[in-house]
Amino acid sequence: MADSELERVRDGFESRRNEYLRGYLEEPPYNIDEGLGACQQELKSAEWVWGPDETGATLAPVGERYFRRSFALPADRKVESAYCAFVADNYADLIINEIPLGRANGFHQAKSINITRHLRTGRNVFALTAYNVGDTPNPAGILGVIHITFERGEPLLLTTDEGWLVTDSIAQGWDGLEIGEIPWVQAESLGKAGSAPWGQPSIRLEGEVIQYAFSRLTFALAALQLNTQTDRANSRIVEAVKRIQEEKQSVGEFGLHWMGGMFYRIYGMFGPSGSSERRLNEDAAEAIWGLFADWARSESRVSDADPDHTWRIWGSENHSAQRDATAWASARMIAAHPSGESFRYDDDTYAAEHLAAWETYLKEYFRERIKRGMLIEISPSGYGSRTLQGWHNIYDFSDDPELRYLVKSALDLWWAEWAQEQLGGIRGGGKTRLYPGGALGLSGNDRNRAMSWFYLGEGRPAHKHETLPVIATTGYRLPLVVMDMALDPTGRGVYECRSRRLGRYLDYEESQSLSKPDEPVYGVDPEYGGIVRYSYCTPDFIIGTLMLENRPKEYWTGISQQNRWHGVLFGGGEDSTLFPQCETDRSTYNEQWSIQNKGTLIAQKLRTSDHARDMRVCFSKDLERHEEGGWVFARAARAFAAVKIVTGGWRWDDNIWLRCEDEYTPIIIEVVRSQDYSDFESFKMAILRQEVLFEGGVLRYRGNGDSGEFTFFADSDRTPELNGKPIDFSPDYAFQSPFLNEEWASGRVSISKGELEYVIDVRKDGSHDE
Repeated sequence: MADSELERVRDGFESRRNEYLRGYLEEPPYNIDEGLGACQQELKSAEWVWGPDETGATLAPVGERYFRRSFALPADRKVESAYCAFVADNYADLIINEIPLGRANGFHQAKSINITRHLRTGRNVFALTAYNVGDTPNPAGILGVIHITFERGEPLLLTTDEGWLVTDSIAQGWDGLEIGEIPWVQAESLGKAGSAPWGQPSIRLEGEVIQYAFSRLTFALAALQLNTQTDRANSRIVEAVKRIQEEKQSVGEFGLHWMGGMFYRIYGMFGPSGSSERRLNEDAAEAIWGLFADWARSESRVSDADPDHTWRIWGSENHSAQRDATAWASARMIAAHPSGESFRYDDDTYAAEHLAAWETYLKEYFRERIKRGMLIEISPSGYGSRTLQGWHNIYDFSDDPELRYLVKSALDLWWAEWAQEQLGGIRGGGKTRLYPGGALGLSGNDRNRAMSWFYLGEGRPAHKHETLPVIATTGYRLPLVVMDMALDPTGRGVYECRSRRLGRYLDYEESQSLSKPDEPVYGVDPEYGGIVRYSYCTPDFIIGTLMLENRPKEYWTGISQQNRWHGVLFGGGEDSTLFPQCETDRSTYNEQWSIQNKGTLIAQKLRTSDHARDMRVCFSKDLERHEEGGWVFARAARAFAAVKIVTGGWRWDDNIWLRCEDEYTPIIIEVVRSQDYSDFESFKMAILRQEVLFEGGVLRYRGNGDSGEFTFFADSDRTPELNGKPIDFSPDYAFQSPFLNEEWASGRVSISKGELEYVIDVRKDGSHDE
């Protein structure tokens, strides 16, 4: 595309932003339901229960226990709202009608969950998997309440008591309507709430407070940006701060760092010394400042900003990035405040010291990401915007030119990698932390696509989410070459993309020792990751995977192995996909391994996987399917595909899921552009001529076209081979494609398309002009 045309698209950013923000002005603020207050009181009448050991509260055996309680909702009573709150010693997972809904950790703070939309007329099943951990018998118990409010009449109250059933042995379907042949017994009561050794738990309204705050902050940012209803915007900011303080939710897994990106965007733009016209009044500005100061005093430590530990990740990669950005923002706010010189952190340091430390840390953080394959959470549909909102705040508000250049370089690289692997705004190729089912319906909730709408104006407008107004109000813009890559999939042609990724632990035991409940720490090996990301890209489809070593799950950091995804994204149809994915009711870990070259992918469920059940293959609804000669063929809008289940048969669960009889069977996927064949039948004939040899646990297969010879060792951890050579998990590149190239750990990245070329060089200081 011509530069002038690209600049015209770029210039449309502001109008798209304003169109998007206006949608928040009429949104009513979210208010916390009174039913939660009732839960707080009713929790006091619940009973601690355990069993079936009959050992009381102090000497329960270590292990898992399974609880269930069924109840009926009459058809003539419409549910207005429903909540549950529960605690556990040590922790428990909640399941309602076979849907996992969350985890309670510990017995001091109750986990509260809005369950309204998960209830149904008739019989419902509430289930808990409870865990007692330790080396020897120790106290164990669960305590909870369910409060259901109807449009008319008295509410329904259920608390834990001896009416619950418990077992230590389950079978599939234990949490469903049918009780099955399981040795269920009556739960044993251990005493009322408040009993020793636990005391009285309280309810922490994490999710509710987050919704309460964000509904006010998104309105406030939109109103302040559009310079309308500013008095109401300021009032809602103060309301959000007060509720967070009342519920003491500035710390913890979903504390201020989770909301800090939005708060600081408002303060940085419209507060004292803001980058835009000052529209925050004194009350709102001081409320935000006080919230950040209180959080920073105890939660930000200079020792956390150690530039030698930029690959020590707290919580998860997006949580860690949000925490770092919030710590930096706090230091900047405090240092600029009239009381900043006298403000002292709990680690006996001052804001100026913190700001210098975090700026030094962040410079090394961004250099390291650019040098070593970027992020470990690879293109998840949601978490990317949480990470990038903090990056945008640093770019927009930092006073340090070197730091601004480095964060801009990281954003440029992030978007360049996205641009070369997307069709219609949806990125193809291997991913991590893509939750089960997340590959379906991506166009509606993929926040990477939503962010791209602001920059590129293609596809449907961005949907509403609390991170997106932060990105919408940034001053950052894509380089023209990246825009050209994104907007011209036909001009990109047919090509391969490779990158070397990090993911394994540097020292598993050390990471475990640094971790706390709800706050894992992942010390990532910065030199060797054990993962090569490979994508084969055409204007009509993208197929990609993460090729990795067959290792136990303790080898990999949780964020690098959770919900890995690979498969095919088809062009020409919305949410058109084909991918292998194990059945699960929760997140999977270390689910599959694979080998791929060009349009041929071989994948298998790993025997060391966790929470992964039967192997399945998803064919999106738009695909026309045919079964012939032991293959399942599929026709997309502009591509043909074929799937081979190597061992055992299969059955269709419904109209999209193929279930393998052998959960460990290798699966072969072939995909081609339809224009490369005269018709669908000729493609099918070519595939049916393919020879599949599987002997002694070794699969030998010549891929279609020029994909090459594959050797896949299905019954061992031996590295798969392409054309007789094992996969190299430590190649000499960080990125390699016709458009994006960098030698491993060099810090010099070339981005090019046609006559447009752009170089990122983080080996030297200074600014960079496109």
